[in-house]
Amino acid sequence: MMGGKIKIGNNVFFNSNCIIASHQEINIGDDTSFGPNVVIFDHDHDYKNIHGKKSGKYKKDSIKIGKNVWVGANSIILRGVRIGDNAVIAAGTTVREDIDKNVIYYSKVNNIQKEYKKYEEEGKKDEDNNN
Repeated sequence: MMGGKIKIGNNVFFNSNCIIASHQEINIGDDTSFGPNVVIFDHDHDYKNIHGKKSGKYKKDSIKIGKNVWVGANSIILRGVRIGDNAVIAAGTTVREDIDKNVIYYSKVNNIQKEYKKYEEEGKKDEDNNN
């Protein structure tokens, strides 16, 4: 269940209360800075499993954060994300898709509710392709 890898480059700065939790692999490039309360997870609970969170099943995908990236306070970086060199992630942003190099990325606030169905079969892929 646990046992992921975390690779941190040279001259990387973490402000207070940052969390990095790896079940697979997280790579952080040189000269990258993180504001306070940044959270990085390369895994999610497999909530669609018939037993939900209690099943202990996870969806995992590595994260790669490039060189000279600046991640603002209270940001969340989710599994499977690639962030290019020199990117700036605005404070409070949830990153759930790849970010190109040399861009500023921020979240628009939209509240979305989506119904989902649980499944019983081991290894069945999600309908939304999120393994």
